[in-house]
Amino acid sequence: MMKKALIHLKEDLQSSIGFRYAAAYTSQSGLDLQVIHVVEPTSKPQDNTGWVRRSWEDKMIAAGCDEVNRLIRTENIAYFEAGEPKIAIGDKDEEILDELKNGAYSMYFEGYLNKDNHADFLNFLDAQRFQEMSCPLLIVKDLVTIDNLFLLVNDEVDADKIIPGLNNLYAKSKNQINLTVLYYKFKKGQELLFKEKKETGSYLDNIGTLLEQNGWNEPEWIVVEGSPKKAAVYMQGYGLVATAFPTKITPRAELLAHLTNPVLIFPR
Repeated sequence: MMKKALIHLKEDLQSSIGFRYAAAYTSQSGLDLQVIHVVEPTSKPQDNTGWVRRSWEDKMIAAGCDEVNRLIRTENIAYFEAGEPKIAIGDKDEEILDELKNGAYSMYFEGYLNKDNHADFLNFLDAQRFQEMSCPLLIVKDLVTIDNLFLLVNDEVDADKIIPGLNNLYAKSKNQINLTVLYYKFKKGQELLFKEKKETGSYLDNIGTLLEQNGWNEPEWIVVEGSPKKAAVYMQGYGLVATAFPTKITPRAELLAHLTNPVLIFPR
């Protein structure tokens, strides 16, 4: 059975960026891409039964379909379609979770525009659809090359769970990926401090063993200490950043918030 990914689209800039990146990513990874649009009505029909209700729903679905198809036509991007765009009416979190559960998707994409206040991203990540998601989540903040991958780790990240997820997504393309494993540790100060790999003890050695066992090329190793904002600036624009879902507000979570890179987050 062909693996597939889900992306939520609406007619806005973040969806445009997310769609372009998702099309390139899924084409490289051999995933079909399914588009969904959730119409969240601000009002209900006066008569909530019978033909009045059906007529109201038909209008909502038609408007949502027109909106998504306009975006797809405007972008004019080639991608492997899993099917016609799906239009749902209701709560965005609930509808997306239902579709992910019933559709057996390998990952979910959503576009996001960075705000000046990094707390906005942490609030965004707190949405029910992300918190309860069972597949990897790729939040597209900007367009970067899909061949460069940062694996962001520290002692709170269980590599035994993340690397099998990477293997699943990159089964057909891992030899095309320039992988960098970046171990991040919070430290106050104006400048980043770069350390030796051995200073992490056996942690990075264990990751290296796992990667080698699973057919990955030798990665570049970076150990860095500093503030989340400084680390984010260092990583900016290089490529996709993969990590575990942050369970609480930690320096690693704040680093994700400051990043302008797309972020691939594996579920708990």
